[in-house]
Amino acid sequence: MYLNQVKRGESVFIDDMSELKPVIEKRLRQLGITIEKEVKVIKALLFRGPITIQVNDFQLAIRYKDVARIGVKKK
Repeated sequence: MYLNQVKRGESVFIDDMSELKPVIEKRLRQLGITIEKEVKVIKALLFRGPITIQVNDFQLAIRYKDVARIGVKKK
C-alpha cells in the first residue's frame, strides 16, 4: 500500500521509501520522515494535487507523484 491510497484522517507507518529519488528521500529524512515513523494524512487535494501529512508537530505537503512512491503499513 502506498501513501497516496490512505484516506484523510488515517494514520499509518512509513514502510518503504526506496522508490523515491535519492534527493527526495534525503530531504524527507532530514524532515523526520523515516522508516517506521507514524504519519497522518490531513488533506488530499483532487486531481492528484499535493497531499498534506502530519509528522510529529508539523504538517508537510508532498506532491502526488512522490507520495505515490512511499510505501506504508497500517497500525
